[in-house]
Amino acid sequence: DTALEGVDENNISRFHHVIAARLFERKQLSRDVLLAYDQNIVRHTQAISARRSEPLRWKYFQYLGLLFTEIYLDRYFSNFRSESDTVVKYRCCARCAVVGASVTRATLR
Repeated sequence: DTALEGVDENNISRFHHVIAARLFERKQLSRDVLLAYDQNIVRHTQAISARRSEPLRWKYFQYLGLLFTEIYLDRYFSNFRSESDTVVKYRCCARCAVVGASVTRATLR
């Protein structure tokens, strides 16, 4: 819906309002954190749009991609130390004898 594209008078994206209204409060992703992610998206979008003749207006799937990127990067960089030692699951190619093996960064060294 194109009516949801853009931001409101408080520079909060309209997509955020829909997501926050339908998202029940979760420990992993509170409404405050969701708003912080939205503010990052809006701030960067405005910075990019300032150098364009026509401002950016994200489609819903583009906004969701940006939101998931915010969530991933926040979790990756805030937990960098603990994440570096966590178990990584992978699937080897058909020639490899180990399929679905668990490997840590220490194992790969």
